[in-house]
Amino acid sequence: MTEFVLADPHCRVFNVGRTTWMVSGSDPVLFEKTVEHATGKGSGVRHIFQELSKIAAEGTFVSVETLDEGRERTTLFKTLSSTFDLYYRIGKSHVSVFDHFRNAVASLPASQRILDENAFADHLLFAYEYLPGPHTMLKGIRKLTPGRMVEIGPEGSTRFEQFETLELPSGPEGHETGDVVDRLDSIIAERISAYTSSFGKPTVLLSGGVDSTLVLSYLEKGASALTVGIQTPEYAFEMDYARLSAELLNAGHRMIILKESTFRRSIEKLVELLGQPAGTIFFQPMAFHYAFKEARGLFLSGETVDALFGFNKIARIFDRSMLSSMEGEKLDREPWSMEGYSATCGLSPDLQKVSQVLGNETIRKRLNGRLDFALGLCPKLAELEPSHWRAGHAEVMSIFTDFGHIREYIGRTRQQAFCRGSTVLTPFACRKVLDLAMSMPMPQRIVRDGVVKHVTKSLLAKRVPGYPTLTRKGGSDVPRTRFLKEGPLKDVFHEEAFPRFWPETHRDMLLHPQRDSSFLVLSALSYALWQNRVFMEQNLKAIPGTRNLQVSGTEGDPGA
Repeated sequence: MTEFVLADPHCRVFNVGRTTWMVSGSDPVLFEKTVEHATGKGSGVRHIFQELSKIAAEGTFVSVETLDEGRERTTLFKTLSSTFDLYYRIGKSHVSVFDHFRNAVASLPASQRILDENAFADHLLFAYEYLPGPHTMLKGIRKLTPGRMVEIGPEGSTRFEQFETLELPSGPEGHETGDVVDRLDSIIAERISAYTSSFGKPTVLLSGGVDSTLVLSYLEKGASALTVGIQTPEYAFEMDYARLSAELLNAGHRMIILKESTFRRSIEKLVELLGQPAGTIFFQPMAFHYAFKEARGLFLSGETVDALFGFNKIARIFDRSMLSSMEGEKLDREPWSMEGYSATCGLSPDLQKVSQVLGNETIRKRLNGRLDFALGLCPKLAELEPSHWRAGHAEVMSIFTDFGHIREYIGRTRQQAFCRGSTVLTPFACRKVLDLAMSMPMPQRIVRDGVVKHVTKSLLAKRVPGYPTLTRKGGSDVPRTRFLKEGPLKDVFHEEAFPRFWPETHRDMLLHPQRDSSFLVLSALSYALWQNRVFMEQNLKAIPGTRNLQVSGTEGDPGA
């Protein structure tokens, strides 16, 4: 038996012949029609997945085929560009499929939940709270990774295949920048039109940066935009940018300003609702928690632009004046080597403290695992000639950011929205934008004449001439040291139980955080909140609106 436990209000489950399908993503109605048409032509499941991958901007799919004697074969597939999450658990006689992690945790009695120590290590080691690979916080619950297909046989046997992979740019030049800007313009216009047609009028999650302002520029005057900020001096500039963007585009702008004192309780509620240890390092997850309470329906986000079209840490490796001699030597190594530059990028800024907690051997294993994840997505990285190794390191860093951090972050944000009956889409995550970005070689893709992210900045300058595209906008990190030493998180580990895998010899690091450990302490805090409020919760419930559908090996509609 296969069971679907679904929080997405828009995903569709239907029967075609002897196969039950679940389709989710950018256009579930189109996906259903595609399955029906391809089945009518006699196509098998594998060919139908190929057809879906061709037409899906983003898509995540499951087929359950009825075999002889009531047996089933369940196949899961996530397109390379998809940010729509799927988790699965294989039992003795059943497969459970989830699109929300809290529901996956709730499906297990507390006594049967087993923590994954590798996931704990990844959570502390990698700077943006992501797990590169199919593992999750719990053993026995796996996640579908981009481009991956998983086939689960009648007896629970599994076959894994990287069904789609990233292709590197074919030549040294790529398209002219002007042509790329024009092409991106048409893709985003088409995507936003399609999303609003399928899901209704949207609300833009507006930070006021280049990416969210660009999304807003494709909507008509008076379009809904929502900014959630916090009354803290380090964040004031964000509010100024959001106001400017809204004024330039005549948006129907709402702004919610939260008191700093609400931060702790807000992240506690966020972790409980989301069912994952996230949201303590940056303001956005907490902001989205309130945004999704404020409005309902479709939200649009500007995420994935940095990973695709450049951010400063990648651009830096092409400026030799910015590099130390050791960094230069590492960039001259193979991009697939643990001795290379990219293998150790994107780590916690408190790496020395992380090493004390995890140990160097564990760190090396987790770095190896992350590198294997990147090479699995883009096998041709291992074929690069030495003259292209520096560009290869940039590609690896981009994969870590895009397919590790960003797409997992978008998926978590969408799961937050599901909790309120809403959904989130980002037009930059679609397959056409991914292919467009990958048609440009490094470093032309990410930097031109010293301007990082020049493609989207050029597009925004064309669409919104009054926006200061060349003014550097800050980040949105929590002022972590101040929050921990004198702000809303002061003495938090005097009240919160320590993470189970945290060594007793280093508990003082949590009890008395310092500047060189504050990032690590916040990572540990999100894990502790999840451990104490979700993992250990005896009566954990599914999120409101969850649908439970069972496929039992006989023809007919899936039963609730």
